[in-house]
Amino acid sequence: MCGFTESYLADFPAPFVAEAGIKIGLKLAQQIPIELNQTRLVIGAVELIELDERWLSPEGYIDLQAAQTAGISGLNSYYRLIKQEAHPYARP
Repeated sequence: MCGFTESYLADFPAPFVAEAGIKIGLKLAQQIPIELNQTRLVIGAVELIELDERWLSPEGYIDLQAAQTAGISGLNSYYRLIKQEAHPYARP
């Protein structure tokens, strides 16, 4: 429906979107039923990440603006991501 190109990486069984600059492969770790609205919280364990290393900071953070990624709100509203500022990591 969206016109994306399917691609496969390594021995990972699920397809990725070829046009995506960041590809993250997850393995199902746990499903938690939420009785309040009859849904499930799905938790995945990261098994594979592929991205351009130029987008990584020395601390390992991904520069989503440089990667030209999109953000989403709800199910159908997409946004361009622009980094505003960075703050020190909060520690107790």
